[in-house]
Amino acid sequence: MKKVFALFLFFLLLLSVSSAENVSSVRILCTDYNYSAFQDYAAAGHDVNFRNGSINDIATALASRDPDIDVFVFQTRSGLDQIKKQHYYYPLTDDSDLIDKLGDLYPAFQNALMDNGNLVGWYVDAQPWGWQVLSPDLLEELALSEPTTFDELLDVSKVLFDSGLLSRDYVLMLEYRYTQQDMLTFYLRQFLIASERVDGQINFLRPEFARIAEKIRNTVPETSKENLFADYEVFTSSAASVTPSTRIELIPSVLDDVPSGLYYLTVVAVINPYSNNIDGAIDLMHYLATYESETSYLWDASLNQPVIRSDYDELVTQFQDEIARLEAKEKLTAQDKSDLDYARSSLSYLIEHPYSVSPEDIAHYQEFVQYAYIPGDSPVTFDDALKTLMQRYLNGAFDAEGFARACQEHVNTVYLEMGLTPMYVPN
Repeated sequence: MKKVFALFLFFLLLLSVSSAENVSSVRILCTDYNYSAFQDYAAAGHDVNFRNGSINDIATALASRDPDIDVFVFQTRSGLDQIKKQHYYYPLTDDSDLIDKLGDLYPAFQNALMDNGNLVGWYVDAQPWGWQVLSPDLLEELALSEPTTFDELLDVSKVLFDSGLLSRDYVLMLEYRYTQQDMLTFYLRQFLIASERVDGQINFLRPEFARIAEKIRNTVPETSKENLFADYEVFTSSAASVTPSTRIELIPSVLDDVPSGLYYLTVVAVINPYSNNIDGAIDLMHYLATYESETSYLWDASLNQPVIRSDYDELVTQFQDEIARLEAKEKLTAQDKSDLDYARSSLSYLIEHPYSVSPEDIAHYQEFVQYAYIPGDSPVTFDDALKTLMQRYLNGAFDAEGFARACQEHVNTVYLEMGLTPMYVPN
């Protein structure tokens, strides 16, 4: 009987080993699989199986030690810090090829992938969210400079408001109205990002925080008369780009001594430590690390050559053929002349601007990427407690310095709950 039972166990062991060896598909749990890297990996002949799921599904898979998922793909702000804290990843530090490639990334992108010396995963996607002046002609008409600090933004906004323009043809920005509550919300959100990046932890005790908070309460109206159906925006704080671009600017700085951070929405791939197909998952990581696209220019500093737009030859031929067809006509109608002018000007512009990522785009981006902020799931967010403190401050419950102390006491409580020692303590 014992021999039969032993043979049965041996058979099960062989079956499980055989099953693990037969796993060829890389199984990915992700919130969105429409990324070019995954599509190209599959097109190259790799067997890839996608399963849609949220960060909660990832947490469930980790808690149950599910071996049938190889790679998790998610936004860094949704769970990267927690995955690091719990060591819920297969470390890639011993992979010399990946470590060598890590050195090609911009510093902020390197740091976000590391956990106490361990390489956690690799990037799938990134989008910087920056600032853009959408109505530069308006500022020029009013002899206003483009604001580079939050102080200057408040000054420019007041001039626009006092002129009556915000109640007619323009809205300051769609994301935030020109009211005390919205402008302080905008400032607080940017302050959380900038201070955490520069100070290590949120430091509401910086003198500029109380100063700006007081200026907002003293100079910005409580309610807005903005025309929310206006035809034009003056600014936007959510100018996103999927490639390096000269359009990317930093949000007016909220700190006195450094520019604001360039905030990124980043997506990473992390290997499930309980996967029964680690080799397949590592192969995908190698592919991601060496994958070249216009988007990977955002994190890979070694990609520094301009990119000719993919439809360049096709469009040049199209415009040349159209020009030749129209020029061959003996008599041109008014519409023909208009079409010919359009084809000639389009061809001229295309030849002068052949790039989807130009040398100017790359140079501009390299200047700003030093301020990159790659969010994890920071313990401090613009939560209900901070919103309540903000409303109490605007209602006159305390002065600006008292508001700063109250905010600091709140974030310190959050840090303590996370097992962290607060770095900035009110006197």
